Amino acid sequence: MRQRSISYCLILILQLCLKCLGVVREFSVEEQRVGLTREFSRCLALQESTTSGPLNNSEIICPADFDGLSCWTATPANQTAYRQCPDYLNLFDSEGRIVAAHISHIHLI
Repeated sequence: MRQRSISYCLILILQLCLKCLGVVREFSVEEQRVGLTREFSRCLALQESTTSGPLNNSEIICPADFDGLSCWTATPANQTAYRQCPDYLNLFDSEGRIVAAHISHIHLI
């Protein structure tokens, strides 16, 4: 619980800093909900259109996955997936990138 509180505080500080620099657009709650719903639907369609089997005879892939903020496309195992920051949520500069070496470890760069 303490870790979650620290993370939340850091996110609020980051949001304030980015807002001061003028790089964060403010979205209404409804705009954010619509954006998340659209991204989730896009991810479901992507999951349905791809298989979790090998891309070729020797390649294993990590399937497409929605992490609660954005959709990560299917990626070959042992490769890093790159994803643009969401452009439909407060807090993110959509010019930045999110890097995911593994879905449970997301790092901003």
